[in-house]
Amino acid sequence: MRFFTTLTAIIALATLSIGAPLTSRDVINDITEARQVVAILRGHLGDSGFNVIALAKDNLAMTAILDRITKDASDVNAFNEADATEIISRTSQLASEVETTTAALIAKNDSVQGIFRNAVAQGLQSIINHAKAAGNAVVKDCPADKKAEANRVYLRIANSLSQAQKAFAS
Repeated sequence: MRFFTTLTAIIALATLSIGAPLTSRDVINDITEARQVVAILRGHLGDSGFNVIALAKDNLAMTAILDRITKDASDVNAFNEADATEIISRTSQLASEVETTTAALIAKNDSVQGIFRNAVAQGLQSIINHAKAAGNAVVKDCPADKKAEANRVYLRIANSLSQAQKAFAS
């Protein structure tokens, strides 16, 4: 049910933004939505057992929002200094939440058996690929003096996801 609510929200936001010029605010809103998806995933990890189906739905929601971040950042072309600072700040918050969530996911590693471990690893690899694309698009649009900081934040996300992916791939 949560997945469908998230999917409906994504479709509604996409429909509302058709034809409207994209701004840095769209990227900021996308990052906020990514944080919500991570919170939903973290909620699923708190449930008893390990719900691979819920995790797969969260994976789809996360890749969709990461794709939107990539597209919106690419469409904006460049962020001004203030927007870049806010985007980096929000993404840093997202990185902290991803780190906490991947640590919780790794802690559940032993409760996942057989083919499901491979499915989780593949899902995480997919998210890593989409996160790298989103990070590259955002970093590209940052002012020169903000590029290194933005890159560090996205590397935190990629590294955290990579650790979880490796835990499930082994």
